[in-house]
Amino acid sequence: RTQGRASENGEGQVSDQEPNDDILRKTQKLLDLAAKAGTPAEAAAAMAKANEWMEKYNLTSAMLEKVAGKDGKREKAAVAGGAIYAIGGDSANTVEAYNPVTNAWTARASMLAARQYGTAAAVSGSLYSIGGNSGTWTAAVESYDPATNAWAAKAPMPTARHALGAAVIGGTIYAIGGYNGAYIATVEAYDAASNVWSTKAPMLTGRGTLATVAVDGLIYAIGGYDGTYLPTVEAYDSATYT
Repeated sequence: RTQGRASENGEGQVSDQEPNDDILRKTQKLLDLAAKAGTPAEAAAAMAKANEWMEKYNLTSAMLEKVAGKDGKREKAAVAGGAIYAIGGDSANTVEAYNPVTNAWTARASMLAARQYGTAAAVSGSLYSIGGNSGTWTAAVESYDPATNAWAAKAPMPTARHALGAAVIGGTIYAIGGYNGAYIATVEAYDAASNVWSTKAPMLTGRGTLATVAVDGLIYAIGGYDGTYLPTVEAYDSATYT
C-alpha cells in the first residue's frame, strides 16, 4: 500500500461502504498526520476527520459498531476501573470517561495543563498523562485518581518529547521514542510507587507515532514514523534490560 499525506483531492475520505480494515487504516493514518502536523490548523483538521470514526471493534464479529460520540476531539486513552478515559488533544486539557456498559460519556476533572500528542497509561487504578506538546514538546507527567476525580503533578520525564508511546509492566510505565526536534530512540521507565524515572536501553530505531504494547514481560515497539512510515518491530525484555 502506498502511504502519504492526506490532500485536498479527497485522499483520506472514508465512505460507509468501505471495508473495516480500510476504515481502521485511514483513521490511524489521520491520527498519525495529526501528530506530525506542521501547524495547529493542520492538526485540528486531521483530528476532526479521525474523530468521525470513533467506534468500537467487535473481535467476535470483526465489525465496527457505533458508540456514543464524545464531546470534542481527543487523542490518547487509557483504561481504569472498567472505564475508558479520553485525555487531552487539540491543545486541550479536557478529560472524558466512557462507560461501555451504559454506552455513555461523562466529563471528568481536567488535566492541570493543556497538551496534545502525548501518551497515556494506567497503573494500579491511576491514570498517567505523559509528555506531549503545549506549544513545544514537554516532559510533564500528571496522574489522575478516578476515586477522587483529581489530577496531581508527578516527576517529569528526563527527556521532553511528543508523539511517544507507552507500555506498562508491573508498576512501571515505559515511555518510548517520540519527537523533540528529531525522532528519538529514547526509552525511560517510571516507577509509579516511588515517582522516579530511570533511563533504559534505547530502541534500535528512532521514531515517533509508534504503537507500543506489553506481552508476557516483553515490550513491543511497532511501526511509527521517522520521516517515512516504518514497518519496523522491536522487542524489549524488561528482565534483561535489552
